[in-house]
Amino acid sequence: MRVTFLTVGEYPTAGGLHASQVLPFAIYLQGRGVRVNWVAYVPLEMRLRDLMVNGGALLSDMKKLVGQHGIDFTIKLFPITVTRAYSYMFRNRLVRLAGINFSGLLRKYATEGDLHIIQCRSYFATAVALEAKKSDKNIRVSFDMRSLLPPELPLMFPLVGNFFYGGLKRWEAFLLKESDCSFLPSQRGIRRLELEGGEHLPTYVPIAGLVDSPASENHDDIFQKPVICYVGGIGPWHSIKVLELVFEELAKSIPGCAFEVLTSNAISLKSPVKVHSLPNHKIHEALKSMLAVVVPGPADCDNYFMRNVSTYLFSTKATEALSLGIPLIVNENNLELVEYVTSRQCGLVFSIKASNLIFEGVSDEQLAGMEFWANLRMAARQCASEFCRESVFGKYLKVWSEYDLVRTH
Repeated sequence: MRVTFLTVGEYPTAGGLHASQVLPFAIYLQGRGVRVNWVAYVPLEMRLRDLMVNGGALLSDMKKLVGQHGIDFTIKLFPITVTRAYSYMFRNRLVRLAGINFSGLLRKYATEGDLHIIQCRSYFATAVALEAKKSDKNIRVSFDMRSLLPPELPLMFPLVGNFFYGGLKRWEAFLLKESDCSFLPSQRGIRRLELEGGEHLPTYVPIAGLVDSPASENHDDIFQKPVICYVGGIGPWHSIKVLELVFEELAKSIPGCAFEVLTSNAISLKSPVKVHSLPNHKIHEALKSMLAVVVPGPADCDNYFMRNVSTYLFSTKATEALSLGIPLIVNENNLELVEYVTSRQCGLVFSIKASNLIFEGVSDEQLAGMEFWANLRMAARQCASEFCRESVFGKYLKVWSEYDLVRTH
């Protein structure tokens, strides 16, 4: 069996999510005797920017990182960019051209009678793989949705995004129907697709965390010098105003607590919050010393599409924190996370009423006591195994086997 990881319209870098999500899965499969390779259709405009600003180092470093593990990494420049409106306006033609090219690339990996799984990280990648499947009966398409794209487009493109919604819902239904199997890291997202009348529903598989298996070490020193952090960028999904408000309220309740932001973006926050610019592969070590991780969520859910997105979004950084046994502090608008945190008692939920932030079901006295946080951390550590790589990647193999996409001996 061979598995080809396919990314389209994204720019993989050694410090980004591709290095922490795609590459570890490929290494996991390779360690189990599966032949793996990675094909990346890289946005032409982003490659030009990398060449002009960094001398092409971002992509070169990624290629070196993948090569260190003996994985074949093919890079093709192509005019699809997932963050550009034109890619969706002309997606049919662009996908068809990429599919023809991809079909030709796959010939060098083809083995007579052997199944070839294409693990697709996005809607575009899945569409390209389905085009290639038309000319190769041994191809099996695995659609890794990551999230529900249609409600996100109006937030990404406020001027024209509304016009994409209906067409993208039809595209989504087509990709789910034609794929051999599909995955979504959101229980609420799956229920939504079911309520919409979807006949072909994805399987729930959480996003993989930062470690292969649950850590056994204990970090009691975090209670001596507590630090609470936020990890990631700031944008429509996570509000800087909400984050500052959370930090302000926690500072009143937890004596001596420090606050940090770990990000690759330039962010300016009120003092004394420290902002550290870290590549993704260094976040693991930084997170180990954190008392808790904040998932601020959006400032306003009056927007129909923002309300939709916030109900099913299970943040990648929340998953990474839980895999390390770190409690979460989540916005009540992030309903999927709220359901998880409250049912497992592995974090706090906050609400904002008339510009006042309230922590649900907990007193200031509890917040000030380290015993309260130690209990949260203990509960979070019991959740860690669900999000560790061994557990998550094993679920993909299990589903592939159930759908007869792999041949076991």
